[in-house]
Amino acid sequence: MTDKELKEKYDKPMDDYERKVMESLENDEWQPVQGKRKDDLMAKMREAAKNTVGKRRIKKAYSIRLFIDDVDKIREEAALEGIPYQTLIGSILHKYVLKRSAETA
Repeated sequence: MTDKELKEKYDKPMDDYERKVMESLENDEWQPVQGKRKDDLMAKMREAAKNTVGKRRIKKAYSIRLFIDDVDKIREEAALEGIPYQTLIGSILHKYVLKRSAETA
């Protein structure tokens, strides 16, 4: 995708909530979490992550052949989402499998 196409795809109007968040951020109303409060928050996030990951099945590495253009597009999308491209590929495959499972059930 070109820069123009990416901008057109993701540069859409903000809703009221997004606008309020941006305004508060621009007005320096956000403060970093520090001290004990930060430690407590981090502990809660680690526990939530552990519980989420613990419920997933075991992962195994596979080698597959993909078209270069497809991987390039996936890398672009992953960069926009702020995630590794391999994670995006895994997510796409997982969603496909879930959808197919639901269709056959």
